[in-house]
Amino acid sequence: MYVNVENEIGCVFTHQFNVVVTDCTPQRGVSPNGDGLNDGFDLTDYHLLELTIYNRDGVEVYSHGFGYTNQWEGQSNNGNLLPDGTYYYHFITPTGIKTGYVQLVREVQ
Repeated sequence: MYVNVENEIGCVFTHQFNVVVTDCTPQRGVSPNGDGLNDGFDLTDYHLLELTIYNRDGVEVYSHGFGYTNQWEGQSNNGNLLPDGTYYYHFITPTGIKTGYVQLVREVQ
């Protein structure tokens, strides 16, 4: 991020800052219905090293290594569509490990 500051005589100074996301909560829902809103589990800002998603029984259903951004749209590792429900994630970033849940909802009633 760049910030420009102008002093009282009109000189402009520019400074660059690195902004690092350290403790934000990922989105809680994914609705892969093609409307462009929450179609995937967007973790781009976390710079993931590894992501694993589990079903409610603790069985791994999806994983992705380095470079994950927004690839999970409710599919299993073999590409099959997973049923609506709550899924649990575990991911590793350069600054640590984060766990939580995400709700998968394909159709809104």
